[in-house]
Amino acid sequence: MPHDVFEVLPPQYDEDEAKDEAPKKYKRPKYQRKDGEPLELSTKMKYLHTELIKNSQRNQYSVHYDPELLRQELMEAEVQEVGADSKPRVIKSVIL
Repeated sequence: MPHDVFEVLPPQYDEDEAKDEAPKKYKRPKYQRKDGEPLELSTKMKYLHTELIKNSQRNQYSVHYDPELLRQELMEAEVQEVGADSKPRVIKSVIL
């Protein structure tokens, strides 16, 4: 300890007793699924899992890659309506 610092303890203070008196934190046991039990995901995890699978199917380096999916998406892509002047029609929305 530096020279200008002094440790002050109350009379009859025992460090071992102080450690025993400290409140112990409750530790929740880890949940483990049993074999054959269905996986139940939260809404957030279901959404993230769905997004991950969708993106994996588009990634050509993924195990889940599906080349047919890309072809289907291109076929189903929305076609823009074109006016008489060969320009896309402007769609106006009013939000109340």
